[in-house]
Amino acid sequence: MGTETSGFEDLTRRFDEMSAQLALARADIETLLESSGRAHRRLDAGEDEAGRSRGQAAEDRERIKALEDRAAIDRELLVEIRNEGLLLEGENRSLHEALQTARAIGAAVGIVMALRQVKEVEAFGVLRVASQAQNRKLRVIAEEIVIAGDLTSLPEH
Repeated sequence: MGTETSGFEDLTRRFDEMSAQLALARADIETLLESSGRAHRRLDAGEDEAGRSRGQAAEDRERIKALEDRAAIDRELLVEIRNEGLLLEGENRSLHEALQTARAIGAAVGIVMALRQVKEVEAFGVLRVASQAQNRKLRVIAEEIVIAGDLTSLPEH
């Protein structure tokens, strides 16, 4: 019986070793399952964050597009405003020149009225006839009269 006992003890020892290994394997499995669960939770959280990031990126792209569209419209408006400003500047110069011309002509008419003792309509007529006869602008003749006060270049009534 000694051998049978020793065979039984051997089997018991092997059974105990295998039970210990199985317990270690189960502990490893539990650890791996926990680790896997944490990894899945991190992955899910990462995917959620990635989804939020993708959503934020899409929103950012939409905002950028809207800002770019607005910037293009603003550039067009600035060009129009600048062009209008240039037009207004040209109109302003023309109006300024017209005002200066009107002043010179008015002053020349006054000089002719005073020196020739005629009415305003007649004085303007004298300037107009001189302009046509000399083929020169009325403004130029008026400026010369205002500067020099000389009426010798003008026709008599």
